[in-house]
Amino acid sequence: MKKIILFLVFSLVTINIYSQGTTCATATAFCGADINAPSLVFPSATTGTGLADGCLLSAPRPAWFYLKVDRSGPLVYDIIQNRSFDSNGLPTGSQMDVDFAVWGPYASAVGNCSNRVNNCPPCGNNTTSPGNYPRPAPGNLVDCSFDGAAVEHMTIPSATAGQFYLVMVTNYTGGTGFIKLEQRPPILPTSGHTDCDIVCGVSLGPDRKECIGTPINITASFASPATSTATIPYQWSLDGVPQPAYDNMQTITVNTPGTWSVKTTRPGGCYQVTSSMVYSNYLIPATQPNDIVLCTSSVPPYIFPSINKNSEILGTLSASDYTITYHTSQAFANNGTAAIPFASLTNYLASSSPVTIYARIEDNISFCYTTKHFDLIVTTAPAGTFTYANPTYCTSIITPQPIIPVGLTSSGIFTTNPSTGLTINGTTGEITPSTSTPGNYTVKYEIAASPSCPLYSTSTTVTIATAQAITINCGITTTSSITFDWTAAIGATGYNISYQVNTNPTVNIGAIGNVLTYLVSGLTPADTVVITVTPTGPLGSCFSSSNKSCGANNCTPPTAAISYSLPSTPSTSFCESDTAPKLVNLTGTGLFAPGNYTANPNTLIINATTGTITPNGSPAANYTITYTIPSASAGCSPVTATTLVTIHALPTITGALNACIGTTTQLTGSGTANTTNPWISSNSAVATVSNTGLVTGVTVGNATITYKNSNGCDVTAIVTINALPTITGTLNACVGTTTQLTGLGTANTTNPWVSDNIAIATVSNTGLVTGVTGGTAIITYTNSNGCATKATVIINALPTITGTLNACVGLTTQLTASGTANATNPWISSNNAIATVSNTGLVTGVSVGSATITYKNSNGCDITAIVTVTLPTITGALNACIGTTTQLTGSGTANATNPWISSNSAVATVSSTGLVTGVTVGSATITYKNSNGCDVTAIVTINALPTITGTLNACVGTTTQLTGLGTANTTNPWVSDNIAIATVSNTGLVTGVTGGTAIITYTNSNGCATKATVTINNPSAPGVITPITYCLNDITNPITATGSNLLWYATVTGGVGSTSAPTPLTTAVGNTNYYVSQTVGTCESPRAVITSNISEPPATIVATPSNYFADLQTITVTVTPAGEYEYQIDNGAFQNSNIFANVSAGLHNITVRNECVSKSTTAYIVDYPRFFTPNGDGYHDTWNIPELKNQANAKVLIFDRFGKLLTEIRPSGSGWNGTFNGKELPSTDYWFVVTYEENGITKEHKSHFSMKR
Repeated sequence: MKKIILFLVFSLVTINIYSQGTTCATATAFCGADINAPSLVFPSATTGTGLADGCLLSAPRPAWFYLKVDRSGPLVYDIIQNRSFDSNGLPTGSQMDVDFAVWGPYASAVGNCSNRVNNCPPCGNNTTSPGNYPRPAPGNLVDCSFDGAAVEHMTIPSATAGQFYLVMVTNYTGGTGFIKLEQRPPILPTSGHTDCDIVCGVSLGPDRKECIGTPINITASFASPATSTATIPYQWSLDGVPQPAYDNMQTITVNTPGTWSVKTTRPGGCYQVTSSMVYSNYLIPATQPNDIVLCTSSVPPYIFPSINKNSEILGTLSASDYTITYHTSQAFANNGTAAIPFASLTNYLASSSPVTIYARIEDNISFCYTTKHFDLIVTTAPAGTFTYANPTYCTSIITPQPIIPVGLTSSGIFTTNPSTGLTINGTTGEITPSTSTPGNYTVKYEIAASPSCPLYSTSTTVTIATAQAITINCGITTTSSITFDWTAAIGATGYNISYQVNTNPTVNIGAIGNVLTYLVSGLTPADTVVITVTPTGPLGSCFSSSNKSCGANNCTPPTAAISYSLPSTPSTSFCESDTAPKLVNLTGTGLFAPGNYTANPNTLIINATTGTITPNGSPAANYTITYTIPSASAGCSPVTATTLVTIHALPTITGALNACIGTTTQLTGSGTANTTNPWISSNSAVATVSNTGLVTGVTVGNATITYKNSNGCDVTAIVTINALPTITGTLNACVGTTTQLTGLGTANTTNPWVSDNIAIATVSNTGLVTGVTGGTAIITYTNSNGCATKATVIINALPTITGTLNACVGLTTQLTASGTANATNPWISSNNAIATVSNTGLVTGVSVGSATITYKNSNGCDITAIVTVTLPTITGALNACIGTTTQLTGSGTANATNPWISSNSAVATVSSTGLVTGVTVGSATITYKNSNGCDVTAIVTINALPTITGTLNACVGTTTQLTGLGTANTTNPWVSDNIAIATVSNTGLVTGVTGGTAIITYTNSNGCATKATVTINNPSAPGVITPITYCLNDITNPITATGSNLLWYATVTGGVGSTSAPTPLTTAVGNTNYYVSQTVGTCESPRAVITSNISEPPATIVATPSNYFADLQTITVTVTPAGEYEYQIDNGAFQNSNIFANVSAGLHNITVRNECVSKSTTAYIVDYPRFFTPNGDGYHDTWNIPELKNQANAKVLIFDRFGKLLTEIRPSGSGWNGTFNGKELPSTDYWFVVTYEENGITKEHKSHFSMKR
């Protein structure tokens, strides 16, 4: 934004001339001299056409300019043309005739030459005939004068800020001269003003944003060049602070961001101007990444799974906007060289620890970059495993069992799963089997996660088992030996033996292998032996020792042996079905009887006294039968004898127990079949059976089949042989017809009837056969016994009919059928009134319609065809207008050649598709022939076109009556093509709806139509400029509008319009509405509103900043008198609120404006930086509060987060660099206490800031 400082530059004494254009297209900037710039002059034109231009009778040597309005209000200026002017802008030479014309307003300075509308009489002296200007719309000539005077008065009565106007000034006198535009007194606050910035203004260009450290060139460019060679002064400032090193330089090179301003005076009588631009650094808001810590027990080189920090660095930034590369030095990162290949970011190798990685973050649009770094740090990972000496411990062990560690890192905790049952020391891992519950346990050792390493865990398994004991029995005993036997220990692979005879020393035998008996010999009668048996097994086995005491016999025991036999052959196996008792065979020595018989298992039927067993009723099993002789006397042991007996289960027969004569059924016997004649039929005349159980039906009846297995046990089953069924019925049919078959006996419940080829014939479950296509199919019938029989069915194909299936009434068509015709009535018509048919197939058309013709062949199969008898017809409108068409349609298919013919082509023509075109008034006979050769005729009448008369224009909301020649059509005789523009009634009354044109179509009773275009006038509201803004007590002129035949109103509706424009009053603040319409012909437009705003300029402004170091820094602006104002801070956008929030620290320029004037003041915000980055890149490397640098007594104490004082600094000094005793401190938060003065009061503020490296 430019700031205009209103004072004169008296040091410039030469006249500086600005340029002018000699054609409208080359018009140059123009503005009026006033007290601020009194010496602005422009050269007169010395060449150019003398032809009339605009409303000037002639325009010799025209000079073309454009001017811009910078303050609304009437522009009242003198145009002075003279041979010369002095340095104060006063004419000193001879006078020159000046004429001019002004057009406008325009929205811009260019493209206006073709938009000059000169609906005006020839220009006279504008001071004597001011009523001619400005010209009403559509004209835009604002003012002009054609007079011999050297000074002419130019008036633009209602100029509005921002408008542009074209100005042509002629040099009627000729020769060299100069033109001056000078505002005429009195110059009031309400007067309009031209913008001399387009002539004198200077610009530094748009705000710039560059990469940090990038130097830029700033050039002061002027809006309009001058021919003067005078030295131009420049005074440069940065953030309001003068920069004398750059003074008197038009272009400067800088690399310090901030608001750069230049103050200069453009030669040529211009005022001094100030222009500024903001140069800011492009900061990439990248996030500082965290270090990467690798927890490993390996040796260098270390493998880091990934060092890609893109997502952490970018955070919420879009990855597509930036390119990130990684480097091993800061220099490489700054230069963008020697980047780590992208593939190497995964499984990155580091030869040592720590290693620093530098990330370069580059913006893909600006190519600015910043860098971040992070370290790769290696820490030793927990490791190791552990086990126990044995995988299994017995509950009999009471000594704690320690772990056996292998490289196990200490400081972990031992736990178990299940969590209860195993007694364990959580610190050492020792377990106590004797107090633990038997079971399987997982012992886990864990080291908790740390910032460096994740949770570490390793485990092993251990089993606590209950000790297993055995039961020892006294076995066979003699007078000199005892045989001990015992139950097997599960999992035992051997046994250790020791024994003691009487009180003799214990004899340790040791391992005897995996046997379950041991014989102690060399005894004397009645010796007592105590034996100890200890099972042994693989590692982890858990056994306990067992004892047993037995005595040697004190006598000679009997002996016994038992067995079972059939009457002739000894046997130890019997069938379950055997009902005969089986006697025992007992032999022995001594007193071997009586004794007692038992069986194991005890389900065998046995006589305990006699030993007789009964197979029938005893479950099939293997039995051990024991015969026990009780002890004959004290000191003698009982004697037992055993034998084995097997009871075999009976075999079973499975398979279907019925068959049909001539068919088979497969029977299966359980177990292994007997080697000789395993299968036997009781009646081979009814059914036979093979050695594999295949039964074949011979005749109707029953046969008993016997099966014997390899154990000699047999079983029987009765097989029934059934008779075969029969099929009766007609064994042929035609395609599409049926024949009913019947099967003997009861049909099977599932699929009793089956066709072997359903493409030839299908059959239902009731035996109904349906012909599908010609051929043969085998039909199988199955009865409820499962017996089946077959029959072959022949399906005869249907005949075919060929020939033309249509005919004309009275004509014939010959039909032909395939195969041999039936002897009687082979051809029949369903409707002889439509068509008849002979026995040879000749069809004769009788009347229009369809008849079904049936043909039957010698197989009795028939087929039908529909013959259509036609007489063609013609449909369609049988009249047309000259030059129009009517479409006729003939029934059926048209003849290939000349299907349509007109009897009189001079009246109407007809195309091959039946399209009739009217040629002249009259009648023509049209003939149509179809593809069957049948024809028909129709007479078409051609009618003349009607005409439309009446007024073909109207206003919106009014009507005009149109009349059509002849009788109107009964339906929609009048139609508008655009009822949004105009509607029309059935009587031709047209009503205007909105401005535009509509085509009205009239159709008479013959259907002939004609068109007429009706114009509806709807003048738009006049062109106005609103609102018109005035300051209080401005002098005003009548308001203006663009349009023809203007009428002025005081209300939006109603009232009587005046041809005289009103003049606004400015004696009171407020708004007033004025309304204006224009009339085109007899149509009056809607009214446009023009609002007059009367405002009062601001008197004083006060900008109040918030307290120092407030959480929300604001500036509140107070203006008197109260009113509607706009507020601006630091050349930014204007806003309606008088409060600026989130204001940065430093000096700020505040501007307040309304329609009348703008005023400025300043405000100062004191705050502290929230962070700094002491990384040596030249930006934010130190921390301070520079806004307090002018307070000599201000000081800042900086502490770490634990309250330790690190340093004391002064705001006027260089600040803190993030070190303590020369050592860099880490990135974290730091606290400070600042002592300062605010409004004459000494205050203290405490807070904190962040350091980011």
